Amino acid sequence: MAITVSAAGDTASYAYGPMPGTVLLDQFAGTTDDDKLTAALQYAAAQTYIPTILLGGRSYTFAKTQPTFSGMKLSGPPQVGWQNNEISSGKFNTQRVTLNVGNGANSWLVGSSTNYDGYIGNLSFLAGNGSAQFFHHPLSAGTAYCWGWHSLDFLGFRSVFGAPTDKAAITCSTASGSWNILGGTDVQINIGGSDNDFWTDGSCNIGPSGSGNAGGKYLVVFDGLSKTNVGGLYITADAGWRALHIIGTPSYGPHLTLNGLRLEGRNAGDPSYGSLVKVDGGATLFRDTWIGYAMQNPSMYTDAVDVASVHVRSGDAIFDGVVTDRATGVSQSAPIFRVESGAGLEVEHVRTCSKGGAWTAKPVVSGAATVDGSVLLTS
Repeated sequence: MAITVSAAGDTASYAYGPMPGTVLLDQFAGTTDDDKLTAALQYAAAQTYIPTILLGGRSYTFAKTQPTFSGMKLSGPPQVGWQNNEISSGKFNTQRVTLNVGNGANSWLVGSSTNYDGYIGNLSFLAGNGSAQFFHHPLSAGTAYCWGWHSLDFLGFRSVFGAPTDKAAITCSTASGSWNILGGTDVQINIGGSDNDFWTDGSCNIGPSGSGNAGGKYLVVFDGLSKTNVGGLYITADAGWRALHIIGTPSYGPHLTLNGLRLEGRNAGDPSYGSLVKVDGGATLFRDTWIGYAMQNPSMYTDAVDVASVHVRSGDAIFDGVVTDRATGVSQSAPIFRVESGAGLEVEHVRTCSKGGAWTAKPVVSGAATVDGSVLLTS
């Protein structure tokens, strides 16, 4: 069945997608994939009920920045499961989307005002250059409100959500399904906003490009992310990378809950040089957390002093249920947690593994923290 639309005196016929409410990108006219996508987005935005644009089982290349709009929906085939461009050059993926774009205002998808009810799902993306960024919606432009992202794969991006110094504003939105964000060269996720649920019914595996000295860059930054649940996040931050930076204030950035967070250097013999987590403000609850293989060579950093695997410099943090291990050659007296004066830290139910060496004492928490008997509190 076909639909016929007329624009500027030209009549074109587009096939409905295989499911109600969808249209096929490849049915739209254009000499390049960018031309087809631009035409499809313009058509979709003009409809009373905005259809989902389906990408087929082939390789696509996009180099044009596209503005986001309320109801914008792009998807690959349903039920793609895990996707990974690292394995067999993406051969096992249903499709492969290469983005030859820039970052910031030159990213692939850019929001310039508050918009609602967007969706991107079941797609695998490859950065075609070293500057590519997937999604840019700065706070100055409003927020991406009630968006959904499902089962996405990214390889080799400078950034995915938000720029390193310009967070993406996201509110009342969800990330779900099975994700890979691998081979990143800078901050991969920098998000602020509230009322979100990220990977609470899925997982997201994040890792950097190689294991060189990244100068202490964080792979994930939650900056003023409040009243949000995060689950299933696994961050590998070896060598000069750090995993997670939490920034908040009492009024903007309270009540962030992270369930089942897994943070580590790559292994006991390939650890992180310094801290995996720094907390600067806000109120964060960590439940059932894995923290391993850090503090192998903190003197490598020049931007900040790294004194523990988790460093709470301001704000409040609660860790309830922690499994930890140390890197090979790192003393068991090196603090797992450190809290500074004026900040709050509570640590309970900590257990150790011995891949990095046998433990003959309890893990160390440094500073005026509230702890139970599973750790050793020092000044």
